[in-house]
Amino acid sequence: MLNNQQFNLLRLVRSENVGNVTLRKLIDKYSNAENAIKNIDEINSKLKRKIKLATEKDIKQEANQLAKLGGFFLFEDDENYPEQLKFISDNPVVLTCLGNIDLLKRKQVAVVGARSVSVLGLKLTRKMAGTLAKKGYVVTSGLARGVDSLAHLGALDENGATIAVLGSSVDFCYPAENKELYDSILANGGLIISENKVGSGIISKHQFPKRNRIITALSEAVVVTECTKKSGSLITAKLALEMGKELFAVPGHPLDKHFEGTNDLIKQSCAHVLTNIDDLLNVIGEADDYIPSEKTINQEKLELFDLAEEYVEFESESTDILTQDLQVVDVIIDTPKTIDEIIRLTSLPESEVATQIGMLELEGKLKRFEGGRVCLI
Repeated sequence: MLNNQQFNLLRLVRSENVGNVTLRKLIDKYSNAENAIKNIDEINSKLKRKIKLATEKDIKQEANQLAKLGGFFLFEDDENYPEQLKFISDNPVVLTCLGNIDLLKRKQVAVVGARSVSVLGLKLTRKMAGTLAKKGYVVTSGLARGVDSLAHLGALDENGATIAVLGSSVDFCYPAENKELYDSILANGGLIISENKVGSGIISKHQFPKRNRIITALSEAVVVTECTKKSGSLITAKLALEMGKELFAVPGHPLDKHFEGTNDLIKQSCAHVLTNIDDLLNVIGEADDYIPSEKTINQEKLELFDLAEEYVEFESESTDILTQDLQVVDVIIDTPKTIDEIIRLTSLPESEVATQIGMLELEGKLKRFEGGRVCLI
């Protein structure tokens, strides 16, 4: 149950044109969210991009949705909010959570990498994650295709603990093929978290790289098991260095493009070489030896890091990946349909149809016609 302070804070967080920076400025100036909301007209008079407040009805609806799922909100001032998240400047003010929140107090290792994984990378990632879990570490990743999924599966193989940080809302499993894994994480004492509004699904493709800062901040170390030179995993690697985290990379054959990214991290002396779990244990210590603390940035390694971000391909954001699971595609591929027609033909809830239509529109794959009809471009 949300108290009055939490309710108003969530209302401000969920408002349009309110990011973390704006939110903190408003709280600093008006002391709390309630006062900021009361002065919203004055605030908007000074802004080019006006704040559109989330309604009380919106917040009540979200709270009810989360409660029905058995989930809860975790606010920044809550005693269970992870200390390590507070060490980053743009930490989420509130998280939505499903599952075992106690995992946030344990030592975590992030396992990340490519969406398209080689046979070797598949075996290596799953086994390594399983070994980490067996030794008591919590394996944290993003439930994406490829390495992320294998990391979660490896932890579950050993009846270990795993946390999935979603780029979507906490109730929206993406990709759809990972629904069984999503359910398995919850059924086996894991945790699923997101900073996004419950019921919002996927609003923007930028949510995927954005969630990587949470994965990195929560973890004591980041392991990149396999990635190409243009993999979005390299952004996570850079975040690790910026946050002072220990970065590990698995080396591969110099002619194997699947390992070009990890080989470069090692060659640039940005990452520790990881060939077995002892390489990691020797650096970060035992799993039960854990007190969250702010890390010192390794400026030397950060300066060595060579990455032209404009050339990075966020594999989890590619148009095909974002839209290939959408059921509405099949019914609007040739002929424009109204929303009611799409609901009838797909048997999907109206909210789900709206989410999928929004995703297609964001990707520039949808055309609107008179009478509220839509069609795939």
